[in-house]
Amino acid sequence: AKSIAATLIGLQVDAGQMALDEPLPFEWLPTMPAGHADPRRDITLRHVLQMSSGLYPVDSFQMEYATGSGLSYWAGASSVEGARSRGLIRAPGAVWDYDNYDTLLATYALKLSFADSQTYLEFPRQHLLDRLGMRNTLLSTDRFGDFILSSQVYTNALDLARFGLLYLNNGLWQGERLISSDWIDFVRTPAPAALEQGIGYGAQWWLVPP
Repeated sequence: AKSIAATLIGLQVDAGQMALDEPLPFEWLPTMPAGHADPRRDITLRHVLQMSSGLYPVDSFQMEYATGSGLSYWAGASSVEGARSRGLIRAPGAVWDYDNYDTLLATYALKLSFADSQTYLEFPRQHLLDRLGMRNTLLSTDRFGDFILSSQVYTNALDLARFGLLYLNNGLWQGERLISSDWIDFVRTPAPAALEQGIGYGAQWWLVPP
């Protein structure tokens, strides 16, 4: 699910609709009083894709079923509100911490790159899944219409093989450039904070050690 999320975001970055190193384009919760700067405004798309937002890591403490992303998976909570409600405890980019909410923040930024919700909901099918022939893949939303691309993707081995071939072929599909080689390189380059901790992780992709 996360690797599909990163691919959809990559399509929008390639199109100039999103930027890796700009602040995430939404308000954080709770909002700061007037005149007070929110330190979470320093978090960029790159940080959340590389699991190094610096936000309180609910899911890495195995609390996702009680207080974290699992609430949007199974309990009917908003994936967007939960993801925006964490406090900053570290400098963005400094520490790698696997947390589903970082993916959900990136996915919400993806939504905001479109003019309307319908275009957002149709985008994965039109620009990725149908082009690869992934006819048996379903990307679920929460009940508020936001994709839960940290999880909740239903697919099969053949569809995932097609997805894998896109990356094996460096972003080409049947001779056509679907996603830039720059994006392929980005997602499979170890995240700096993960590399420092000896963890094989790029941008929403686990990396196989040499």
